[in-house]
Amino acid sequence: MANIIGIITAWCADKFVEPAILQAMEYCDEVFICVAPHSELMKLHADDTERIAAKYKNKINFIEFSIAPFSVHTESKSMILNIALHKSKLFNPGNWVWILDVDEFYTDKSVKYIKDIIASNQYDQLEIEEYFFYINMKKYLLGSHNRLFKIKDKTNIFFPTQYWPYSSNKCIVPAEYGMFHYSMLLDPNAKLHFWKTEYHGKKQDIKITWLDKIYRNYDLDYEDIWLDKNNKLFGYYSPWFSPSFLPMPDGRLFTFNGDSPKFISHLTHITDFRKLYNFGA
Repeated sequence: MANIIGIITAWCADKFVEPAILQAMEYCDEVFICVAPHSELMKLHADDTERIAAKYKNKINFIEFSIAPFSVHTESKSMILNIALHKSKLFNPGNWVWILDVDEFYTDKSVKYIKDIIASNQYDQLEIEEYFFYINMKKYLLGSHNRLFKIKDKTNIFFPTQYWPYSSNKCIVPAEYGMFHYSMLLDPNAKLHFWKTEYHGKKQDIKITWLDKIYRNYDLDYEDIWLDKNNKLFGYYSPWFSPSFLPMPDGRLFTFNGDSPKFISHLTHITDFRKLYNFGA
């Protein structure tokens, strides 16, 4: 069986960082974490993430990373991933890299499915379909991300936007065995600054407008009203500003009624994450 290198990047994630570390320790053969802001603006959102992660100093590998002037997320993250690879004892052909972002979780059933695919030795990249939760632990959109990558040789590196150019045979893992992604359940105030420093020269006004005009006050009891507003602003009868994440055919959010991943089961009682951050009506 191939070994798996798990890499976590974390900032402004004190509610999720410990579960993310515990998950990576259970599912991967070697774990790296970097707690860093990726840009000067994101330093404004420092919280207890670093202190909580430090409890695991003797169990996983920590990467020190200092941001350069005018750094942006896409460049900084690929640099961090590459630092982890070249520090890894398992960075060898045939092994795999698993990007385990701090807000992404899996069930045991999902991990068994993923590891069975790896063991089949038929693929060199896995695109993971996901339940994308962003208001609470029940309502979601459908999406997907490339998350697991086979190492071809020791010259392999990530390029900005986490691009891995060494794959030719990709397997798509269906949502039933996929990822639980809680991206918009992290601090939405920080998202404003994150999107401003995600890319060089790419304006993200549409995302910031959506966050302020739609997400801030989206009411699950009156979804149709908010779907109309979103359609007028962005041209999509959806809770989202683009087709990158998909709602139900009628535009509404899906409802999840199964079991959440065990590592974040303690958060399932939260009915609206926006209230945790005083972000909303």
